Amino acid sequence: MIGLAPVLAVLAMVGDDAGISLPEIPAYKAALEADPAATAVAVAFRDLWQRPEEFRGRRVRVEGTVTRRFRAPASGRLPPRVEVWITAASGDLICLVHPDVRAGPEPAAGTSVRFAGTFLKRVSYQGGDVARLAPLIVGPGAPVAIDSGPVGAGRQGRATLDWAVGAVLAAGVLLFLGRQHLGRPAPRRADRDLGARPEFLDDRPGGGPGGDGDERVGDEG
Repeated sequence: MIGLAPVLAVLAMVGDDAGISLPEIPAYKAALEADPAATAVAVAFRDLWQRPEEFRGRRVRVEGTVTRRFRAPASGRLPPRVEVWITAASGDLICLVHPDVRAGPEPAAGTSVRFAGTFLKRVSYQGGDVARLAPLIVGPGAPVAIDSGPVGAGRQGRATLDWAVGAVLAAGVLLFLGRQHLGRPAPRRADRDLGARPEFLDDRPGGGPGGDGDERVGDEG
C-alpha cells in the first residue's frame, strides 16, 4: 500500500503509454479496440498483484477512486489516449488507459469508478523514493462512475422499498397478535350463587302495566 500524497506529486512523471515497449504495441492496440460488450471478470488489486500470469491478456473489471488523469496524443498506429490512475479499496494504484473519445463529461478526481479492459502487465512508477509497480489495464471505453444513476430515482426506489418492508412487518405483527388472541382460552365466568330470583311487582299474578291486579287509589263509590 502506498501513501497518496507522494503519488500525487510523482504521477505526472509517468511517460506516455505507461512503459509499453515496441513488441507490446500490437497487444496494446488490440486492447484499445476490443469489444466493449465482452465479458469481464471482477478482480481486486491483490489478484493482479499476486497472480499476474493468471490474468495477463484477460478482460477484467476493477473499481477504485480517480486520482489523476493524463492525455497522450495520437502516435503511429495508436489513437489519442487517456491515462487514468485510480486508487483501489486497498489503497494501491491501478493504471487505466482508454481512447480519448471525449464522448461526455469525465469522472472528476475522487469519483468512484468501474473500468473494464485487458490486463497487460505491471508497470513501474516512482512512488516517493522507491520504484513501485501498478497493474496496467487497457480498454476501449472510459471509466464509468459507479453512482451515476439519477438521485431522485434512487431516493424514490429506496422510499418504495421502505414502505414495502414496513407493510410486511406490520402484517406480521397483526398476524402474530391475531394468533395470540385466537389461541387464548375464553375467560370462564366464576360460579356464583345468585339465590332466589328477585320478585318484582310486575311478576305478581295479574300484575303488570294495565293488569287487573293493579291497586287503584280513589274514592269508593
